[in-house]
Amino acid sequence: MNCKPNKFAISIGGFMGPCYSLMLKDEVLLYQVYQAGYEVKAEERINPQEASWMQFRTAIDKLDLWSWQAEYADPGVLDGTYWSVEIEFADKMVKSEGSNCYPGEGGKPNEYEKGKSFKKFLGAVRKLIGGREFS
Repeated sequence: MNCKPNKFAISIGGFMGPCYSLMLKDEVLLYQVYQAGYEVKAEERINPQEASWMQFRTAIDKLDLWSWQAEYADPGVLDGTYWSVEIEFADKMVKSEGSNCYPGEGGKPNEYEKGKSFKKFLGAVRKLIGGREFS
């Protein structure tokens, strides 16, 4: 079974930096790190093995990433952390984004802090990319 997604684009960070992004491009992941002002600091191509993709898919299935809402926002905060996730496999997809608000258990909003569910998602991403920073 092919566990590599058809689409994969995730990012997290804020204007004051650092920011991280991952995008599936030409069959490999383009990993980018940005500093303050969204200036590219580092860029690397990563090619996770099939087993790593399978572990990632298992992890996000356990987290029920598929139940995440389209948008999580805290209207009371104008600056801070923005994140986005767009992942599409042959059988499931999610497109979600947030600003200073994060999905919690069952996709319910968890304002102000990265809850256990979101932290586990970030951990699965870091594992997929060989332990590189992504927070």
